[in-house]
Amino acid sequence: MLFDNPAVRANNSLQTQIDTVKSTIDALKTDTDGDGVADIFDKEPNTPAGSPVDTHGVTRDTDGDGVPDWKDKQLITPTECQPVDADGVGKCPEPACCAALKDSIANLRLAPICPVDYPSLSMKSASLGKDAKALLDQVASKLKDNPTCTITITAYPGSSKPQQSLADKKTGCYQDLPC
Repeated sequence: MLFDNPAVRANNSLQTQIDTVKSTIDALKTDTDGDGVADIFDKEPNTPAGSPVDTHGVTRDTDGDGVPDWKDKQLITPTECQPVDADGVGKCPEPACCAALKDSIANLRLAPICPVDYPSLSMKSASLGKDAKALLDQVASKLKDNPTCTITITAYPGSSKPQQSLADKKTGCYQDLPC
């Protein structure tokens, strides 16, 4: 070796060491699964792209139900609703208030369906004409067939004192009507 230059040899040696350190650093930066944690520190190296991970590269499970957040359709599952299904959705017990309400609804008796085709009747005096009696017979027949149904009778008295007095009576029998 006639042209041995110690400065060049030292420079080449240093450059080799620098290149080795650079490649080692580049290897340390490698993040195969793209979760932001270098492979050398990644405890879960195959996390799906975009899934939230902790500083060790492990997918997050915020509610601790065993389903990772990226897959969990119910991020915060209450403890009383666990265990959960594969989608992270728990089955919560029915609240006591809802169970009581459901029981009371089940025990309700349905109101009977009452006929609504009762006629309107106009009277000019306290006595009933033939047509009015026929209408009242129809109403009475419908009420007998549906004993749980009721009707409301609204009367408007005439302008004279005796007519108003007759309309104000709460009990008693009227002419031509059975008691």
